[in-house]
Amino acid sequence: FMDREAVIDLAKDHDVLTVEIEHVNVDALEEVAKEGKCAVHPAPSALRIISDKALQKDVMVKRGVPVVDFCVVEPNQASIEAAAAKFGGFPVMLKSRKMAYDGKGNAVVESAEGVAEALRSLGAAVAKGGVYVERWAPFKAELACIVARNTLGEVACYDVVETRQADNICRIVVVPPSFDLPEEAKAEAVRVARAAVSAVEGAGVFAVEMFWMGGSKVRWRLA
Repeated sequence: FMDREAVIDLAKDHDVLTVEIEHVNVDALEEVAKEGKCAVHPAPSALRIISDKALQKDVMVKRGVPVVDFCVVEPNQASIEAAAAKFGGFPVMLKSRKMAYDGKGNAVVESAEGVAEALRSLGAAVAKGGVYVERWAPFKAELACIVARNTLGEVACYDVVETRQADNICRIVVVPPSFDLPEEAKAEAVRVARAAVSAVEGAGVFAVEMFWMGGSKVRWRLA
């Protein structure tokens, strides 16, 4: 997926290219899209946003999508401690901006003494794209919503589901959720999912993950 020549060659024999995960050579896909002989969906601009988790959150904030508080930091003790203080202290989440998925690139920092180990655990991801700190989110449950958009811009939003994680990977999806999710929270989850997808261009099927904070409060987590 990252090999430019392989991406260009693949496009030569197809009318449409799409992707299953955002960790691809976006520059190569932009070349393909500009040539105009092979459509690329979602748009390369969308993949560029989605592949950088901090940029993704910044775009969502500008679109009015509620997110867990975050700030981009330098990968060092002082910067991460300052961010934690801004969010009321530890614990916080330390996350890599790039190559983060299925729990990879995430570390819980319980205290100042745990910063160095958290940075070590992120490894090469730190050098590839930097890191950011996220306020600790005491959520009640994790939700998701599938949003599909065609090339005409028509959107279909599917039922809100409960997701259950094991080892930071979604292992079980429960439809409908196993708990009493208020109708107001379901409506807010659908609104958040639609707003998140409207922030990026191109057709595709998007999985929007969210935290249910209780009541009608939903916080966008990931797309």
